[in-house]
Amino acid sequence: MPWTTTDVMSWRAMLLAASMFLVTLALFGGLAHHFGIVAMWMPLVNSVALIATTPKASSARPWPILAGHAATALVGSMAGWLFGASVLVAIIAATIGLLLMMLFRAVHPPAAATGLVFTLHPVPPHLAVPLLMLGAAAVALVGVGLRRWTVRTVEPSS
Repeated sequence: MPWTTTDVMSWRAMLLAASMFLVTLALFGGLAHHFGIVAMWMPLVNSVALIATTPKASSARPWPILAGHAATALVGSMAGWLFGASVLVAIIAATIGLLLMMLFRAVHPPAAATGLVFTLHPVPPHLAVPLLMLGAAAVALVGVGLRRWTVRTVEPSS
């Protein structure tokens, strides 16, 4: 069944991906704990997993990571802050965030969770959004590095 498998990764690529995942999670976990916004860490964990396992995917590129998280963070934090934390508000905010990602050609599936988290754990947007975007920028940079390393070491030269 072809739909049950993913691309084959070399042992070196797996080790690098797992190492980058571990280091990035430890860094984000420490920052999220320090600032008291642990829930914000969850969407970034999904982003790191995406870029670690599929660094060449279109959704693992910098624009979708940055714009996707920005759109959903803004919508989610504003919705949670203005209307309160509720499942209905979170569903509407996440849907609007997804529509914005599609509109701006910045589809990054892990960012869909950002809208939910920011709505259900309302934090003033002036604090939460910049911190999340700092994390998203770090994820994008890790993705660029992994993509370059993967292209140089895994693919045969032409």
